[in-house]
Amino acid sequence: MNTQYSDRECNVDVLLVNPPPSIKYRYKVEHLGMGYLAAVLRKKNFQVKIIDAPLMGLSLRETVEEILKTKISLIMGFSVITPEAFYNVIEILNFLTSIKEGVYICLGGYFPTFWFKEILERFKEIDFIVISEGEITFLELATTLHNGKDIREVKGIAYRENGNVILSQPRPLIKVLDELPFPDRDTIEHVIREGYPVAIYSSRGCKYSCTFCQISNFYRLCPGPRWRTRSATNVVNEIEFLNSMWGVKSFLFVDDAFIDATKESHVRACEIAAEIIRRKLKIRFAIQCRPDAVEKETLRILSEAGLYLVFLGIESGIERSLKYFKKGITLSQIRNSIRILNELGIEINAGFILSDPNTAWEELKKNLEFLKEVREAIPIELYTLKVLKGTELENVLRRENRLLVSVFYLGFYSDDPKVELFQRIIGDYGKSGLSAEVISNFYKILFSIGNSNNSLEEKRMQKKVETIAESIKDVYMFFLEELMRHIDKGNLKEISSLFNNLSESFHRISKQMEEI
Repeated sequence: MNTQYSDRECNVDVLLVNPPPSIKYRYKVEHLGMGYLAAVLRKKNFQVKIIDAPLMGLSLRETVEEILKTKISLIMGFSVITPEAFYNVIEILNFLTSIKEGVYICLGGYFPTFWFKEILERFKEIDFIVISEGEITFLELATTLHNGKDIREVKGIAYRENGNVILSQPRPLIKVLDELPFPDRDTIEHVIREGYPVAIYSSRGCKYSCTFCQISNFYRLCPGPRWRTRSATNVVNEIEFLNSMWGVKSFLFVDDAFIDATKESHVRACEIAAEIIRRKLKIRFAIQCRPDAVEKETLRILSEAGLYLVFLGIESGIERSLKYFKKGITLSQIRNSIRILNELGIEINAGFILSDPNTAWEELKKNLEFLKEVREAIPIELYTLKVLKGTELENVLRRENRLLVSVFYLGFYSDDPKVELFQRIIGDYGKSGLSAEVISNFYKILFSIGNSNNSLEEKRMQKKVETIAESIKDVYMFFLEELMRHIDKGNLKEISSLFNNLSESFHRISKQMEEI
């Protein structure tokens, strides 16, 4: 297993690249998708190398330099999630004119899956796009190319033929996830050394259909159930292997929804928890779930097994917005989930969208009032609603003639001019990167709770996280309230000073982190 980047050149059949981001990541985590691809390919004797630029902190130039150390005989695959990452891929390829000769270029992930036609029409340097789930498709594509066979027989890909974009037959989703090998952990030494959580999947997909989310539609492109799980034994076997082999204590379940509101989901979660307890594994882990999935007895058992952090998809404090997003949850359920998690002493990290396309100015004010009332709902990162291709939101806005399209970016018109201005300014804040260092360091401290050596150390880290989180939330609430006040009064000249104040506040929090 290749666990280190080095100055030595290497020869591979397949190079897998996670391109560098345009802005600093909120937290760093292994790319499990590439780990699964590598494991599947290596079982069939393909030589594979992984370059995970975001995890390793590689710049665009450093990523190119790492690629140039590698002699690739067959195919280079890029994992792409966002349009920003896609443009970085194109820039990388522009530097690699010599290495591309005789090497096929393939993209996979959410972004190319939904934009395959536009990508293949505009960018001739891209040869193939893997649609939806990738392990079996990419293996079959690599095998077909290696053997010189007809790629028209490969299911689940898009490609060009005689200048036309061709979409092959959809590939059925993997029915039994236990049949997949454990993902290869080429970067795990770096993950452990830096104190990042070790990522793990216990399920794939989601049963719900939130209007802004791509996940359900991503898996709907292929025949098969939208939600599939690994057995509790298989999941805990991997946990135990990582714990015994590498001493891993902190895990991040990157399932789209580790638990949901169904009985089936809770039974499965309890089985995993029971197996961890039975094997006496002293680990800690984080999950993400919906508020209506938070049931006290299940969460208590998960807590006993090591659950210490929940990423909770709250999204809004306005009932109308929750219905617009088709979340299928109520404010009562949100408050109840927060109460249960607080009673169990489980950390909460909230997902929250400040406005939707129909949000009125007075509603936005009510959303802020909700955040003041329920501080646990204040996110550690401020988001505006993003329109993603392939979602119901895109279709709704298109029907209403409110969809903005700029090459590979989608947006929308807001009915309320004040809300429109508010959203643009919050978007500018997101692009500014003012909070990037603070947020990145916060998550590193948050995940370090799972790596603590004893209960006293854990309590100390929890207190540190709580203190920093409260400071960040205070800064956000001041910023949001002041921003709304300036917009209300038309004092737009004050916005730049508000950003300066924000920068100074995050600088103070950075100092606070060093002192605690």
